[in-house]
Amino acid sequence: PLTINGMPFLQVLAGPSWESGDFSAGLRLVADKLKNRESFRDIALPVTVDGVERWWEIAASPRFDGSGHFLGFRGVGSDVTEQRASADKINRMARFDMLTGLPNRLYVNESLAKAVVEAEGWKSRCAFMMIDLDRFKAVNDTLGHPIGDRLLSHVSQRLAALVTDNEMVGRLGGDEFAVVVRDASDPFGVEQLARRIIETLSRPYEVDQHTLHIGASVGVATSPRDGNTAETLIRSADLALYRSKDRG
Repeated sequence: PLTINGMPFLQVLAGPSWESGDFSAGLRLVADKLKNRESFRDIALPVTVDGVERWWEIAASPRFDGSGHFLGFRGVGSDVTEQRASADKINRMARFDMLTGLPNRLYVNESLAKAVVEAEGWKSRCAFMMIDLDRFKAVNDTLGHPIGDRLLSHVSQRLAALVTDNEMVGRLGGDEFAVVVRDASDPFGVEQLARRIIETLSRPYEVDQHTLHIGASVGVATSPRDGNTAETLIRSADLALYRSKDRG
């Protein structure tokens, strides 16, 4: 307590960021409320305690004397670090596939919707790839689910190694995967990635002393030509995938 005696309240909350000026959104909001002498509640912000980042939720109201003179603020704060960590974990579980660790269908859809809006704003293009594994069902049926699951993990590792910051790869479910290409202004680059995916996933896999051979088909849709919403792009990519499987 002695170390914070006489320190401005905002400086106490800011911790190391007081010097750098890199304030959290919560701290900026608190500063605004204090300046305007307005009540606030349920504001969460990171606070450094003994060198460790904690999360506090604070609420306070301005106090005035009988003549209306401002006396200061009175409020309460509570440490919500544990609750926040649980919420983050639940949020993560809701958006990631348990088997492969890749983003799941929900997260892929959210990312595609965001990419569509950003591409529209930049007068650019984004793309969506749908990937379906060929002959995976035969492996699953003959060798069983545990081998099938391990094979899917190998597939996801290969896919994750192919993408850059411009793409996000996810698993839609079963043996279906997807790639969101945020900036697809280079159609040749998108086509090259699709070909690399097919080639990489078609190489043999070694799983529990079994050498497994599968393939992959890819359907690609590009905004705004094939759709200007996430839903229409997914539908277009699905149709393209169906056509590519049809042609073998």
